[in-house]
Amino acid sequence: NAGSGAVIGKNTVLTAAHVVKKILENTNKDSIYVIPGRNGAKLPYGKFKIKSVHIPQSYIDHAGVDTDIAVITVDSLNSKSIGEVVPVLPLKLSNSIENGVSLTTTGFPGDKTWGTMWTAQGKVTGQTNTRVYYDMDTKGGQSGSPVYNEKNEIIAVHTTGGSKNNFGKKINDEYYQFILDHLS
Repeated sequence: NAGSGAVIGKNTVLTAAHVVKKILENTNKDSIYVIPGRNGAKLPYGKFKIKSVHIPQSYIDHAGVDTDIAVITVDSLNSKSIGEVVPVLPLKLSNSIENGVSLTTTGFPGDKTWGTMWTAQGKVTGQTNTRVYYDMDTKGGQSGSPVYNEKNEIIAVHTTGGSKNNFGKKINDEYYQFILDHLS
């Protein structure tokens, strides 16, 4: 399995719960890594072993796009934390986002050369209490990628692509606190 994510702390990565849920059940954690900046077979920053996965109980009880968020803690590699080798993106509490705001998402879409990172830009087209809709092109494999504003602040996690709408899980009050509780 593969997905996308964003470094949000010294040893912390933000992603979608559906990307990492099976890791909780995997007994061979030695074979599961976060690989920042991967470019095909090139691993410019190495492979960071996953130490723990934190998924909201609300997702475990009732998996769905409105609770689809997770925090991964990784071990250091060669005495360096993941947040020391790639930029840490800040979070922005995003209970309300105006239509038309410019957004960007960066991840690893499955319709491109395997293991290559791509960026898409677009605008907010709508929202609910838990979702932000946008007109950025995304593809499977990009789930978990950060959705960020012009200040590079993460406002959502990309979870869903569709024929009419692509959207992400907003970092609203409830999930902002969940992320902070697991930040390291």
